[in-house]
Order: sequence, then C-alpha cells, then structure tokens
Amino acid sequence: MSVSRLCTSTYFNSATGALTVPVNGGGANGGTINELVASDVSSCKSSVKTVTFAAGSQVTTIRNAFEYSGVLTGINIPASVTTIGNNAFEGCSALTSVSFAAGSKLTSIATRIFTHTLAQCSWT
Repeated sequence: MSVSRLCTSTYFNSATGALTVPVNGGGANGGTINELVASDVSSCKSSVKTVTFAAGSQVTTIRNAFEYSGVLTGINIPASVTTIGNNAFEGCSALTSVSFAAGSKLTSIATRIFTHTLAQCSWT
C-alpha cells in the first residue's frame, strides 16, 4: 500500500524541508506504509531537503519517489528496506548523504539510482 498524502504538515515541515515517513498511512489510506513511490511525495518533492523514517518503519521498497528532486540533500534509509528501484534518486543534484541503518536488509539495488548526484553512502 502506498499513501498519497505525505506532503501534509503532519509529515512534511515546509520551513525546514524535512519529510518524515510514518509507519502507518493514517487518514483515509490507513495501514502500514511498505512502499515509497513518486505519487507519495509529488506535491512537495521539489521542496524536500531531508528524509527520515519513523522508528519501526516497515518500508521495504523505495522506487522513483525523489527522482530529479533538486534540493534533496540527505536520506537515512531504514533497515527494513530490501529494494531500491530504478531511478529512486536519479538527478538529485544536491544529494550528498545517503545512510543505511544498522542491520540493513537491502538485497536489491536497481540501475541509475544515484546517477547525476554527489551522494556519499555510509552504513551505520
């Protein structure tokens, strides 16, 4: 299930550009968030500078959610993520920091996920 309203003030701080991906979708969508895609952040993607995931995150897949987001500078990928799909961060020209949580379950990284970025990846 994907949620489509992560750009609300509940999850996105427009003053700082910080987006926090919740464990559950809340609102009409409800349920656990286990996939993050472009439609989840489409209305605020051009303003998101940092992305964090709430404790207990169950997101397993990140696909083209932030493709060509020119202001995204950092993302902390939770251990629950097993797949990063095509173009997830392609064209994020300001992206310099990508962290993978301890105990990462990442098993699949598609092509072109960091094309046209300055990303430095680290495992914590």
